[in-house]
Amino acid sequence: MKVNEVSSQVGYANPSYFAQTFKDKYGINPSNFVRGKRIVEAIDG
Repeated sequence: MKVNEVSSQVGYANPSYFAQTFKDKYGINPSNFVRGKRIVEAIDG
């Protein structure tokens, strides 16, 4: 899912606010988190 789709699904009207809140909590922005997860999945098979 795209960040704006996820933000809407979890109740944020503003995708930018969701992305900033995510980054504040987890130390990485949502897009980079997803990219990193995809890389790990590709490596793990």
